[in-house]
Amino acid sequence: MKENIMKENEIISRGTLNFRTKITLASIWTSFMIFYLYADVLSFYRPGVLNHIIEGFMGPLQANQSNLLMASMLMAIPALMIPLSIVLKDRVSRVANIVISTLYIFVNIGNLVGETWIYYIAYGVIEIILNITMIFIAIRWKTK
Repeated sequence: MKENIMKENEIISRGTLNFRTKITLASIWTSFMIFYLYADVLSFYRPGVLNHIIEGFMGPLQANQSNLLMASMLMAIPALMIPLSIVLKDRVSRVANIVISTLYIFVNIGNLVGETWIYYIAYGVIEIILNITMIFIAIRWKTK
């Protein structure tokens, strides 16, 4: 009887820990999205950026359907990771968080290449730290 209660408590405890891990990862993805978007919003205040946008450019790229689709997918993936971190099965969520966080480290490094504005560099570094944190949490996550 006592062994059954201990096993039940262990199962409940593991389930609680897994749920906390999922909520933590979803929260970090939310924070990542806020930093990512706000860095872009602040960029509108840089001299000449709005004129560049009006001329049909997004950064160095022409604002056309394929480039805008790629940019929207680049934002859709971390936005979807917020609910997916919670609803996916534990093992799938763990792997997805490791793989996608790793991918976004490279995306952020690419965004920082040639950047000179300190706010953008600071946000990029914060985003990379958040991705490293998610990888660390997911690697340590003991799934069933």
